[in-house]
Amino acid sequence: MNRAILAVAGGRKTQSIVDDCKSCPDDRRILVLGYTTASQDELATRIRAAGADGRRIEVMGWFAFLLQHLVRPYLPSSTQIVD
Repeated sequence: MNRAILAVAGGRKTQSIVDDCKSCPDDRRILVLGYTTASQDELATRIRAAGADGRRIEVMGWFAFLLQHLVRPYLPSSTQIVD
């Protein structure tokens, strides 16, 4: 399930993400992206408090996601010397 949640302040965005993480089957891996470090900390804290399994849920920042999954895989090939 891929979802984007957009809502006004106080619209229960974080709680709906926590509830979805907790209700997913145990065999699913979940990536939760937060833009700010404050939102990442809040999400991680609330997911742990809800008792969701931390091994299958990863909270990551947007820029860390871009670096890890889009830039880093191509770094070795970009450093090759062309004769």
